[in-house]
Amino acid sequence: MLPIGIDLGTTSSVIAYFDGKKPVVIPNMFHRTRTPSKVIISPEGKFYVGEKAESYVGKYEADNFTVGSIKRLIGRKSQIIYGGKKHYPQVILAMIFADLKRQAEKFLKQKIDTAVVCIPCNYGVLQRQATLEAAEMAGLKVIRILNEATAAALAYNFLSGFEFQGEELIFDLGGGTLDISVIDYGEGVLAVKGVEGNDMLGGDDFDEKIIEYIVEYAKKTHNFDPIEDQMFGWGNVARLRIAETAEKAKKDFSQATSAKIYLPYIRNILGKFEHIDFEFDYNIFERICAPLTNDILKTFETAVKEFLLAKARIVFTGGGSKIKCVKDAILNKYHNFTYITREKELVALGAALQAAIMSGQCNNILLLDVTARSIGIALKDNKYKKIIPKNTTLPTQKSDIFTTTVDDQRNLSVMIYEGENEKANKNNLLVEYEFGPLPQAKAGELNVKIIFDMDANNILHISVKEQTRRQTISMTRKGSPYSNMDSMIKNSVQAILERYVNN
Repeated sequence: MLPIGIDLGTTSSVIAYFDGKKPVVIPNMFHRTRTPSKVIISPEGKFYVGEKAESYVGKYEADNFTVGSIKRLIGRKSQIIYGGKKHYPQVILAMIFADLKRQAEKFLKQKIDTAVVCIPCNYGVLQRQATLEAAEMAGLKVIRILNEATAAALAYNFLSGFEFQGEELIFDLGGGTLDISVIDYGEGVLAVKGVEGNDMLGGDDFDEKIIEYIVEYAKKTHNFDPIEDQMFGWGNVARLRIAETAEKAKKDFSQATSAKIYLPYIRNILGKFEHIDFEFDYNIFERICAPLTNDILKTFETAVKEFLLAKARIVFTGGGSKIKCVKDAILNKYHNFTYITREKELVALGAALQAAIMSGQCNNILLLDVTARSIGIALKDNKYKKIIPKNTTLPTQKSDIFTTTVDDQRNLSVMIYEGENEKANKNNLLVEYEFGPLPQAKAGELNVKIIFDMDANNILHISVKEQTRRQTISMTRKGSPYSNMDSMIKNSVQAILERYVNN
């Protein structure tokens, strides 16, 4: 059965497959290469996903609830509450997966049940696990999770015949995330040296700056806030309209020095309509977005410094990489770096290529990926010990030896964290395990080996061995951000997906 590649974007998603010679993008029902990563929930509990959400005639109605940027919520302690009901991010994401799966099946005229999925390089273990769960709910087995920038590098170099040898820095700025991969090429091997990124920074944040500016303009010139003013219950509608105008202005600035901001009929006062109409200058856009540009530049600088890149080739990809002030900031500082710009679909094409490699359709390419974040344990005094450092080549296995501290100690508790901070509680708690019962022994006589396995998907697996007396030890998961959530999600998802499919 043919596996597909999925670029799960914050604002839009792309699917692709390998046609036997090269990866090809699968168009959606409207013959577009990109499908909105959007879900609308109506007051009646109906769900509109992707293009159906974008073209839904009632999307501007105040009673409808639009869910976007779900990638920023996945794997976190977040819930979407609408109409008194809780919707978990995994369920919303599962709908998007189901919609993409259905489009691929319609185009390829065959059942699809396996995929390579691309995610931000900065995603941690919990976010990756939640993405796997969402895909599984939609009927997709994920055979590999791939970092977005790494997938873009794989696709570009395959399509260019692997003519480039050396170090390359892939800069992928999407709608909601920033991904940077440093890759070394040679003899058909793509070795990822390291990744940097920010899963809460992308092109959408530039839209937000424009939205804020438009709102402030309305306050000064019309003496009202078009989003917060709920006199007519139009706040949600106004925000959607302003957001669409802001996105268009941002895109205009990739080639123009000004953009038209025109929002007709934004307010009705006693039968008299008011409009927002002004010219938005690029210099103002550059100024209000300077904090975002600086954050992006700092992430780029971190990658360059960490891997001691004196000179490298930059590949700009992703819709956000077209933002002029971002590209200018990077190239002005690193003027000795060469660069190229490539299409936004590279990530999906790379995912499809990786799917072809794993299914045996494409040979002679080896991709070596790395861990996204360090994995470690809490020690006394809140100290943090890294077991698997960030940017370790995957898959990998590391272990640590624990010794009992009191006579006849029956249990051993270990808190596992993810992150780079020297203080344990400043990192992300993944899980707490309790190992036991332990064999009776004096303090210091018993050695317990805990094994940390990180698979190719950057998913962590834990096992334990008692090394002194070779006795079997049980392990119990005591706490995790997913505790008591799994069953709730899985009990509700089938009914919700069936309701969506039948809409």
